[in-house]
Amino acid sequence: MREDNRDWDEHDRVMAVSQTKAMVAAAEKHKRWLSEVCQRISKEHRISNGRALRDLLAALYSLPLDKSSSPDFDNWSIPKGLPAWKDVKSKLVEFTNHLRSARAVLSPILDDPVLRAALMQSDEDRQLPGLIVALHEFTELDVSAASISGKQGNRPHPDWQIEATDLCRQFWRKHKTEKPTSYFNRTTKPKAGEKAQNTTQPGNPFSKWFCDVMAQLFRMTPSQCQTLLRQKEPRRL
Repeated sequence: MREDNRDWDEHDRVMAVSQTKAMVAAAEKHKRWLSEVCQRISKEHRISNGRALRDLLAALYSLPLDKSSSPDFDNWSIPKGLPAWKDVKSKLVEFTNHLRSARAVLSPILDDPVLRAALMQSDEDRQLPGLIVALHEFTELDVSAASISGKQGNRPHPDWQIEATDLCRQFWRKHKTEKPTSYFNRTTKPKAGEKAQNTTQPGNPFSKWFCDVMAQLFRMTPSQCQTLLRQKEPRRL
């Protein structure tokens, strides 16, 4: 085995060990954080079954990873939390301009026999013709995507947020033996020169607990929590 290959093997081994240690440390840190959050919420909201609460928090925390949300352009549905279509469309238009600029720069290079020969000399796999065609096709694809017309209206909640709300309602009903009814109070108007951070605050035990959980795990505001709790519970057989 060549010396440089042995060096790379050792480098890979050291990197693998380092990455494993980092992952273990991150997992332990997350475990401690989750336990601390669970203990505080259990105490403040008088949740007697701490283990069940911890299981709920762990399940909620994993939902955005397990149920990623993606746009549905057939029914024109872009979940909340994703960029607005008008912002994405402007980026597509900007990208189209960059692609067209690249084509404009490439054309005189391909027309120069010496430059073209140099590229072909380096193109051992004969990929240049396909790359040129791909650039043109990519430009047309981007133009087509940028021409999509968005519709006005409320953007639906991601599936994981709907499921998180349902899990919280089920937990409250089972472990507090109370109906998970939401109630919120409007906050007082801010003083002159001040900016209102939230326009509403939870006004009953369930709403306060739900907002606390969602703020700790996902940094949601009371207004966002109120909007989620306005969604009807799914029917169960």
